[in-house]
Amino acid sequence: MTKQGAHPSGMETFQPDPRPAISTQLQASFWLWLLAVTAGLFETVLVVVDATDGEVGSAAQVAVGVALLVFTAAVYLAIQLRLGMTTCR
Repeated sequence: MTKQGAHPSGMETFQPDPRPAISTQLQASFWLWLLAVTAGLFETVLVVVDATDGEVGSAAQVAVGVALLVFTAAVYLAIQLRLGMTTCR
């Protein structure tokens, strides 16, 4: 049995998403956050390479660990922003 008013071929599944389109400012914000995280990851890689050339102190290891946690959180928030979650704004 089909829903009342439903197209017999099931075409209602191909209707556009009812959510509004993502604004240009939101897209720019999302890509700029990802660019900032990429730059931070590049800097972290440089720190790790520099640390492996000499003695690795525990402070450098902690700093790299904290940086990776912060970058993970920033990417998560950027994705939530892109999905339209207003709590991350």
